Amino acid sequence: MQQVGGALGLAILGTVASHATTAHVEEIAPGVGRGLAEADPSLIDQLMTAFNATSLSDLVGQVSYLGAFTEGATSAFLVGVFLMLTGSAVVWAFLDVKHEELATDGPEAQVHVG
Repeated sequence: MQQVGGALGLAILGTVASHATTAHVEEIAPGVGRGLAEADPSLIDQLMTAFNATSLSDLVGQVSYLGAFTEGATSAFLVGVFLMLTGSAVVWAFLDVKHEELATDGPEAQVHVG
């Protein structure tokens, strides 16, 4: 169950992060494009070299992704918090362990009367 839960959790969080990042890229890319179009050409050349971009649209996409990544990570962390709280609530709601059942797999206590 741990392996299945870990794989499922990772798949869910990766999907949430990817979706939120993509949505935010689509939201901010026009503004980034306008800003880069108005920037100094020498700055554009430096950025294209730094990002290894082949065109201005490629540079806009990379800079937009860089700006949107934190949005996706934040969304994934919030979903992770919700999943952990939900899992904790389920365990506490359905856990039925009596005090006598706890720590019964250890060695028997020995009493020394001296």
